[in-house]
Amino acid sequence: MAKFNLDNGDNIKESLIFWLTRYLLYKTTTLNNSKADKKALQEATALLRPTPSDFESLLDAARKISNAGVGVYTLFYPVWLFAKENSSGFEYASLKEIDEESVMQWLSVATSSKSDATKKTYKTALQDFFNYLSRHNEDKHHFDIDLSRWQRNLKNAIQKPPAFLSEDEVEKFLDGLDEFTVYGYKKDEPNMYNTTMYRFLFKFALASGLRVSEIVNLKEKDIEIDKENDIMVIHVLNSKANKSRIVVVPYSNGKMAIKSEHDAYRR
Repeated sequence: MAKFNLDNGDNIKESLIFWLTRYLLYKTTTLNNSKADKKALQEATALLRPTPSDFESLLDAARKISNAGVGVYTLFYPVWLFAKENSSGFEYASLKEIDEESVMQWLSVATSSKSDATKKTYKTALQDFFNYLSRHNEDKHHFDIDLSRWQRNLKNAIQKPPAFLSEDEVEKFLDGLDEFTVYGYKKDEPNMYNTTMYRFLFKFALASGLRVSEIVNLKEKDIEIDKENDIMVIHVLNSKANKSRIVVVPYSNGKMAIKSEHDAYRR
């Protein structure tokens, strides 16, 4: 992969825009793009050649790349914001002047009113960006930046006690599905819709614990019935952080069994 001078421009702003552009293209080619709209993705990346002249054009390109199906925006935005707010030349005359302390100070101010999860995203994004710069600059300048020391007390969202329904609430939910109806209006007259699909989707979501985005992206081929073990096996592909996993739910026995709703939905 080609390498470039770290200070690649007439001033700090031009250098930051140059490297942000390279970084955005790099993330676009390395993140999972199996579900991307190829035409939309080509149109979005074309906005990065030649290198944009302003920060707003860069962010617009990042949005369009994410809309095309490659999730770069979440990690790109914190890096973009850092670059934009430090591009005036008052703080740095050269990228080589950026150090761990100054990045930590910026993080503390920029994320002061944000959640722990967002703070962690900002930290991860900036660490990734400076690691990228260290690997790809021709000057062999290494950014000795270790953001793991920043706010060690940040809590991982996974470690927080999860919010979940109690057994009584689950019972009420399941009972409610039997009485669930959806009404619409046609010429001011109530009209009851077929609620088979809704019953299946609600119970499927409750039994599997899948995110809404994961459920709407499922295809028939992603679900298989293992009759021998009486389970439904769900293959969740390219979910959060582009990871895949398998989820199993009871099929014909137990309160959370999904067979009757599934059969009614498929009829």
